[in-house]
Amino acid sequence: MEIFSNLALYFLFIFLTFISIFGFGRLINIAIQIHDNEYYFLHYEFIVGLIFVSFISMFFNLFFPLFDFYNFLLFLIGLVLFFFLKNNKKILTFVFLSLLAFFISIFAGLNDDIVYHLNTIKNYKNLTLFEIDHERRVSYNSNWLFISSIFSFEKYLYGLFVPVSLLYSIVIYDLFNAKKIAEKNINHPLSIFSLFSIVFIIGVINNLKDFGTDVPGFLLLILIMMNILYYNFDENKSDYQKKLFLLFLFCNFAFMIKITNSLVFLYFVVFILSYNLKLLSFFNFRNILALLPLFLWFLQNFIISGCIIWPIKTLCFYEFGDAKKELYLIESFAKGDINVSINVDGFKWISTWISSHSSKILEIYGVYFLVLIIPNLYFYFYKKNTFNVSSIYKNFYYKNKNLLYLFIITIICNLIWFLYYPAYRFGLFYNLVFIYFILLPFWQYIILNKTLNIFFSRSLILIAILFFIYENLEKINDHKNKYGNIWPSIDSNYQIIHK
Repeated sequence: MEIFSNLALYFLFIFLTFISIFGFGRLINIAIQIHDNEYYFLHYEFIVGLIFVSFISMFFNLFFPLFDFYNFLLFLIGLVLFFFLKNNKKILTFVFLSLLAFFISIFAGLNDDIVYHLNTIKNYKNLTLFEIDHERRVSYNSNWLFISSIFSFEKYLYGLFVPVSLLYSIVIYDLFNAKKIAEKNINHPLSIFSLFSIVFIIGVINNLKDFGTDVPGFLLLILIMMNILYYNFDENKSDYQKKLFLLFLFCNFAFMIKITNSLVFLYFVVFILSYNLKLLSFFNFRNILALLPLFLWFLQNFIISGCIIWPIKTLCFYEFGDAKKELYLIESFAKGDINVSINVDGFKWISTWISSHSSKILEIYGVYFLVLIIPNLYFYFYKKNTFNVSSIYKNFYYKNKNLLYLFIITIICNLIWFLYYPAYRFGLFYNLVFIYFILLPFWQYIILNKTLNIFFSRSLILIAILFFIYENLEKINDHKNKYGNIWPSIDSNYQIIHK
């Protein structure tokens, strides 16, 4: 009986956290009129709510730790705002997404990074910002770990897994909506991207053992690209400045979560250029507001490590540790040397990378690519006379210059990723988008055929769901084998409990 009451309490906690975040998001939306049109995505107010909660908590943490009473008060204010601002039109949708978040976060596993992630969260819970000592891993200061500390309580640590599971659920929901909207508006690139992302997120990124920083950052980048593709084919240009603000705010937030997400700003620049924006028009009240959380995050970094961004040495005013050495350790490890002793200059490291990373990358992307390319084989074998690869690429990207520019940026991002930090987890988004742009011209044929589109879309999503079920059953069994039936396997001192 106790286990059922615990599960019911956990679901209630997820649901209340969900609507509390939306309460803050709705407040900011009303205050500065961010977005309110016929095609409304849930992530607009959810992400804005997260950013706002993070911003005021960063300011609070300058003077006080994020103790439980503060977290509870913030939680309660969000709930009051949600109901006061009459944001309950989609209450059944919120219940459904909370239920999905509940299922995908049950027995969330513990990965190798758990110890220093927990240390970072523990610091914010127990110390003011000025009391946090520099440590090589703590100084990375991901904003997502800061957010995790806001929604976890000393006597109720389940909150560690809630923000990422909610984000995961909302991204899936909005991608389905985006696909539906895109098909209605004949926005084929968005429809295909939504499908590819749904299959990848459910079928590949389906094990929430990484409650840390990689998955949340990746999910946010997916939302940014989704909006870029949506806006590029949106005939309504009147609210362009609002679109610009949201993208800029989301890009800043993605960067605050993980610095390897910084390449997303290249996509943002392409978006600006595609609208022929005058530089001076970018500097307005909303966009200045979008910079405030980023500047406060820079201040956090500086106080902890002496660097605007640790461990980039050129951005360090003074050093508690060797930033240059730390950057080498990251690059060496990313290039395949677990002993971090190779020469990372030149190209001699490629053989080490191939032996260390290639099998995992081929296993993941190989299966994913194969599943996506099977529908195209239909056209190759049955329409050989009209299926000319070079002409398909040439005609498609010649007619869609904005997509061509995004493809070029994607190639550049993948080259930067491969040459400097080619670990799988650093390149998730850039690799996925690269596959998308390679297959996009061919998938146009499928999208244009309504029957084939429905058949292949449903088949791919079904395959992804089967992978999801299998992987998460394995996750639960693995957790039970390591830690027994205790969940979460972390005590009030943020120590892992072994059976």
